[in-house]
Amino acid sequence: NLAMENANDSRVKAIALNLLQEHQQANQELVSIGNRKMITLPDVAGNRQMDDLRKLHDEKTDNFDRTYLQLMIEHHEDMRDLLEKASEDARDSDLQAYASKYLPLIKKHEEHLKNLSDSMGYKYEDRNARTIIP
Repeated sequence: NLAMENANDSRVKAIALNLLQEHQQANQELVSIGNRKMITLPDVAGNRQMDDLRKLHDEKTDNFDRTYLQLMIEHHEDMRDLLEKASEDARDSDLQAYASKYLPLIKKHEEHLKNLSDSMGYKYEDRNARTIIP
C-alpha cells in the first residue's frame, strides 16, 4: 500500500492499514454478491481512482500525508453518499442490505480521517472545494 510505504506520520500509516483491511473485506463481500447474481465487477480502479493514485505516487514526501488524507476523505464522503442512497433506494435487496451493513463503517472511517487530519493541523473545511487547508 502506497500510504504505508510513503506516509511520514505513523498515524497515517496505521489508518491506511486499517482502511485496507476493512475495505478488502467489504470488497470481497460485494464481489460475492456480484458472483451470485452473475455480475462481473471491474477489477481495476476507475479513472478518478487512477488519477488519485498517480497524484499520490508523484507527491513529494512533505505533502504526502496531507494529500493522502484529503483524497481518502473525499472518497469516503462519496462512498457515504452512494451507500446512503443505496440503503434507501436500491431495487436489489442484497445490495440494499450490503449498503446498510457497510454505511456505518464508511461513516466511521470518514470521521477518523477527518479527526486525524484536524489533529495534524490540516483543516478539511469545504467538501465542494475539496481542499485541506494547512
